[in-house]
Amino acid sequence: MDIYGIKKDGQEIVIGIERDYKRAYRYNIVTNELFMPTGKKMVHMSKSLLEAFMYGGNKFRLYINAIARAVNDYSRADILKLEMFLPNIDLIGTAYVRELPDNLPKGYIQWLRENELKIHKNTLARFEREETAKTFNKEDAELLELLKSKINEYYYSIFLNMTAEQRLAFRKIFKTTAKELVWNFKIDTCGFLGFIREEAFPENWAEIVDPNRNYEYNKDLLFDYKDKERNDKACEWQNNFKFLEQIDNNKLVVVVPTDMSAFHAEARMQNNCVSYLYHDGMADHGQIIYFIRKKEKPNKSYITNRFNVSSGYTTESRAVNNRDYTDPNVTNLIKEINKMIREKLEELKEEE
Repeated sequence: MDIYGIKKDGQEIVIGIERDYKRAYRYNIVTNELFMPTGKKMVHMSKSLLEAFMYGGNKFRLYINAIARAVNDYSRADILKLEMFLPNIDLIGTAYVRELPDNLPKGYIQWLRENELKIHKNTLARFEREETAKTFNKEDAELLELLKSKINEYYYSIFLNMTAEQRLAFRKIFKTTAKELVWNFKIDTCGFLGFIREEAFPENWAEIVDPNRNYEYNKDLLFDYKDKERNDKACEWQNNFKFLEQIDNNKLVVVVPTDMSAFHAEARMQNNCVSYLYHDGMADHGQIIYFIRKKEKPNKSYITNRFNVSSGYTTESRAVNNRDYTDPNVTNLIKEINKMIREKLEELKEEE
């Protein structure tokens, strides 16, 4: 059975099977009743009739299936949703009701036709983003156009979805980063925007960041805020081993990090994961982190070390880029440090 068309007529959805709807099935949305072209009420939509209707395109199938569910199973959610799309059924481009929007804002249909797009949740989201952009101030609008020209929609839509306060914070961080001599617009900007979305930071993240610092600094800042309770426990634990910095060695010095900035600085210099990977272990008193540096360059990283409490030894010791090293002075110092940490751990047990 060929469907000529489907339209709305008052409180009825009319399924025409002949030109000009001379013969048609009628579904009453209010009473949830289906009538044959003869006017006889149908108790349900038979399987044979449903299959006959299925020769139509996807847009017809959506309505036929929804009416069948309503009449046969009394599940009217789909047809009530589909009702609003009937005047523009030609714009439906999906076979799934769940992919259609829950509302039709003013201007959306016209925008679809102008851009040759279909009704879909994704296109509605895009339309709403473009409508939001119309309310931007001059600086936000200019930055948005720059982002559009350099990065894909997934990333610039993050900026589009920000509040005015968040856009202001991001714009300032962007400008701060842009002043640096070495940075990659696409990689660094996408990295920060993706970081904001994917890490699901609280809505007040704009109050946490420092607009006078760059992307990298603010990523660390937000991570620290997100895990503040854990990080505080980790740093408190690390304080127990600050005495290691008193080791008197002619060639090497020891640094025990007790605040997050020290972990972040080491990670950047060493290109390793010490700024985030072991904090759960430190908070649970299972790991201890310490740095070994050359005495003539105490502020420059050299060797990053992890002491495992359960084994009683430094189980990881790495140079830059997680490389191995051959420095007997470091090896000998680590043996001394292992002994000192074990002694301190015994003292802490006695104090419990």
